[in-house]
Amino acid sequence: MLRLGEISQTPAQQVTEKAPKIASFVPKSEYFSLSIQVSNYTHLHGGLEKPLRIGLSSTINRQFMAQMMSIAMVCGAVLGLGLFTIMFSIFRGAAQRNSRSIFIFGIFIIFLALHNLFSAPYPYTIFTDIGWLLGSRLEYLFTFLAVFFFITYMHLFNPRYLKHAIYYVGIGLLMLNIAVTLLSAPEVFQRLAIYSSIYGLVVVGNFIYGFYQTLSQRFAYSRLTLCAVFFLCVTVLNDYLLLLNVIESIHLSFISTSLYALLIMFQQSRHYAHQTCHTEQLNNE
Repeated sequence: MLRLGEISQTPAQQVTEKAPKIASFVPKSEYFSLSIQVSNYTHLHGGLEKPLRIGLSSTINRQFMAQMMSIAMVCGAVLGLGLFTIMFSIFRGAAQRNSRSIFIFGIFIIFLALHNLFSAPYPYTIFTDIGWLLGSRLEYLFTFLAVFFFITYMHLFNPRYLKHAIYYVGIGLLMLNIAVTLLSAPEVFQRLAIYSSIYGLVVVGNFIYGFYQTLSQRFAYSRLTLCAVFFLCVTVLNDYLLLLNVIESIHLSFISTSLYALLIMFQQSRHYAHQTCHTEQLNNE
């Protein structure tokens, strides 16, 4: 009725595939039995990991398509937001204050949206023919690139929030993970990514210490950035624990980062509107 990959009694013959699938059948009586054959030897996530949904075909299809379309719409909106941010920084000029950080932030938003398209529940499988192996590589590559540009943005925004040594060690780990992801099997780069993510605790610790210095020494700071980065760190920790199957929750980092991006664009739009009004007043005078 439904097949994903190939099951086997040995790891060498197993073929893993991760993709959402729907199977329909008409029961001949009010009672029926389902036979499920599952194998998983080496992957961190595989086998029968997520619960099955059984119900009316129309209801299951409607819920499934609603979920996929909502993710696709949000990703499209975030992609548009990222492109707008990049164009805004380009036309603003490289000589202007914070133009580089705004440009980096726009690239980060784009890779964040691409990451969400290729992560669970894998909406890319609905409108593309990309195989699972390539999809898994792209998921991790987009994740690494999103993290790369986010920590670069924080480093450019204020070096106090991310020290030079911590930043360059993080960049080195990301480059290593990208190379391993391109050259090795999923069993290898997935585990390396899990081990490397422990270094994220050092990065988050630097964020906390940097904001503590800002507050204790009463430096000028943005309350929006302070609250957003704190909330983002909490949601990333939630997703990390969810990845390890430690907690039962939902992925929150994409939602929190998208909201952060919207708030940043709202802040920039407000400043731009105020500056435009000020320029018009000077011209009228």
